[in-house]
Amino acid sequence: MRTLVTFLFVTVGAAFGQPSAAPASFEVASVKAAQLVTGGGEGKARFGLRTSPGAVTVQHMPLSAIVRWAYDVKEYQVEGPRWTDNEAYDIFAKAAGPAKDAELRPMMQALLAERFKLAIHREIKELPVYEMTIAKGGHKLKPSTAEGPSNFGPPKGGGGKMAVSAERTSMAQFAELVSQPLQRPVIDNTGLKGAFDFTLDLMSYIPLDADGKPSPDKVAVEDRDTIIIMAVQQQLGLRLEPKKGPIEMLIIDRAEKIPTEN
Repeated sequence: MRTLVTFLFVTVGAAFGQPSAAPASFEVASVKAAQLVTGGGEGKARFGLRTSPGAVTVQHMPLSAIVRWAYDVKEYQVEGPRWTDNEAYDIFAKAAGPAKDAELRPMMQALLAERFKLAIHREIKELPVYEMTIAKGGHKLKPSTAEGPSNFGPPKGGGGKMAVSAERTSMAQFAELVSQPLQRPVIDNTGLKGAFDFTLDLMSYIPLDADGKPSPDKVAVEDRDTIIIMAVQQQLGLRLEPKKGPIEMLIIDRAEKIPTEN
């Protein structure tokens, strides 16, 4: 269940970025096989992807996750050989000069094609989605009055670990963000315009352990989705209804497990 808060925090910047022209390739790049790391914690290797102006550092990430970042798509949008989820790599790549993420992504695409012989294609598939509409009784959102960019973070004045506070957030942005923990697209059909401020707190929906304390880590995937859907409807007055809809998919046609030498 921690994934809801984690996804909302880490995807907000990527979700609203604007594309721009990009150089074709990195100036220098190192690509090496690495051990797959699926969790953090003391004594475990660092893993993940981070960028700085003009550089990308990847540590212990599966190829499928690197592809997702390079093409700026969600996990549910990528299909490929199973090994691409299990074989991990370290990458350090540097551009000739300062570059933003929108410029670095096409460079990573070129690097993956060069070193992994990656070949992909896009196609539209009919997949499960959630349609977001206003629930019976109306929404419970507060229109934003302050100017500025959308922001997600812990509630002001403190709050539980399972709570997030949204400021100046449109329904399209919220649909994009909540699609991450639900692992399927959320289509905004609320008809609501403008930006809103609201807080979503899942803690009261989490089952208790033997000591009477909430136990988020033990929530099953199917229960996780139910909890999120229930919280969104009861607290925000928005309904998430499962349906099917056309989704653009990124299909990995070919990739080599062993990248070419640096």
